[in-house]
Amino acid sequence: MTTTEKPMTKKAQREADKAEAIERLRKLCPPGTTVYNVLRHVSGSGMTRHIASFVKTDYGMQYLSGYMASAGLGNRNKAGNALVVGGCGMDMGFHIVCNLGYMLYGIGKVDYLRAEWL
Repeated sequence: MTTTEKPMTKKAQREADKAEAIERLRKLCPPGTTVYNVLRHVSGSGMTRHIASFVKTDYGMQYLSGYMASAGLGNRNKAGNALVVGGCGMDMGFHIVCNLGYMLYGIGKVDYLRAEWL
């Protein structure tokens, strides 16, 4: 007897990738974690920034921006080394870390993570 499994649809694959990314982010960013941000690029108009995020682990700095993009917190830039963040007038690194805390731990728990610039 043979089994034929249907391949995952693109939507199902995206949802599976999102769930996996959120689970990985929860392991890398327990409450009290400091998330370090690096400003990679600012557009000429100043309305868009490319920000890379990292956390310290026992093995060195762990890149988070790829997981954050897969989790739905933004889009990767063309080089694939940062999140594209639109807007100005506030600390956009804090903005993405605040959104990460909200995604991982819910309302009222955004202060579980701290943002720092490198």
